[in-house]
Amino acid sequence: MSEPVPATPQKAFRIAFDAMPPEMKQGRSPDDPPDEYPLWPLWYVAWAFHFVKLAGLLFTLGLVLDTLWQRGALPF
Repeated sequence: MSEPVPATPQKAFRIAFDAMPPEMKQGRSPDDPPDEYPLWPLWYVAWAFHFVKLAGLLFTLGLVLDTLWQRGALPF
């Protein structure tokens, strides 16, 4: 997010490719971008969704572990 916005859709596609959902990656590669760019101009949104999903997973895991710990199910 601290990097400047890519100048072209092709550069944005290369940056966001790793965070794209699998159904959008089918038949595409970072070096061979599609004719249309579903991520442009919101190229950073794919990474934002990636980190929000990770944060949600870690938060939920923390809630479960805390509940188990409070009930004495974990021997800490």
